[in-house]
Amino acid sequence: MASEDKVRVEVLLPKELYEKAVERGREAGFNSFNEFLTFLLEQIVEEEETEASLSPEDEERIKERLRSLGYID
Repeated sequence: MASEDKVRVEVLLPKELYEKAVERGREAGFNSFNEFLTFLLEQIVEEEETEASLSPEDEERIKERLRSLGYID
């Protein structure tokens, strides 16, 4: 992604959360907190888009299957 496609934002986080996230990002092989945070946000957005792509019919079939398996009433 080109730098002109990026924006700079300020996010205030609890210090402990930031420190844990930095450590987790390092453990996962990310070079920076920004890189790790970008990855996490992309995953969340992609997950929401995937969930939203189910048709009402697909959603109903899934619910029926979960009911037949006893997971929902």
